[in-house]
Amino acid sequence: MIRKKKRKAPARQGAAETRRDDKGIAWRKTEVETAIIAIVADRNQSTARGISRSTQFGRDLGWDDWYKLTLVKPVKRQLHVALSHTMVKNDVKSVGNLADYTWSLMEGI
Repeated sequence: MIRKKKRKAPARQGAAETRRDDKGIAWRKTEVETAIIAIVADRNQSTARGISRSTQFGRDLGWDDWYKLTLVKPVKRQLHVALSHTMVKNDVKSVGNLADYTWSLMEGI
């Protein structure tokens, strides 16, 4: 008789994954997203109320690729993650992209 291997149960959807920044501070993904939205709102001189993950830098905020680079230093200061200028300028198109990129640079715990 051949026994089949038991499958692992999929990870819970609601489980809050935690990662660490370059200083070793633990962050949840929702905290990173909230911090990114606050940084974008500050740079846009607006409130975070009208900014979401789907907010596009060019279409919704009127930012060009070079203006997006003004986000690199505040992210480094607040989230302790060094972003690539090239990635931010060329590949990050929305607030959600920036939050996901920042999250991907943090170490899993």
